[in-house]
Amino acid sequence: MKRKRRGSFRVNARGWVYLLLAVSVAFAAAFKGNNLLFAIFSVLIGLFAVSGLLTYAVARRVRLSRALPAALTTGEIFTATIQIGNAKRFFPAFCLKLQDRLTHGGRAAALQPTPVWLPLAAPGRQARGTYYVA
Repeated sequence: MKRKRRGSFRVNARGWVYLLLAVSVAFAAAFKGNNLLFAIFSVLIGLFAVSGLLTYAVARRVRLSRALPAALTTGEIFTATIQIGNAKRFFPAFCLKLQDRLTHGGRAAALQPTPVWLPLAAPGRQARGTYYVA
């Protein structure tokens, strides 16, 4: 039986700060017994959960490919193309930010490409974005 690979998401630094704030509100609500603090905590955690569910729904069944020119010269600026394929039947993939992370000798390159913003990839369709690499 082939094991299905699950996607993984990481919480960034801003997300951890948000969760720390929510937990501090929860402690304040527990120690003070204030119903308004419990309501604020519920809203904070609810927003975090909805954000996670939407992230999963948007990123699920999205295929990514990158196309580079056939021949390149050192030091030449060239165009790279990123193509997103949305394999979902009903739900669009929207508000996607894609960025290449270039390395040189195991370290991050000094000049990184500009992120590509794709506002919408309709269900069953493809979207394409380009960026320059120096």
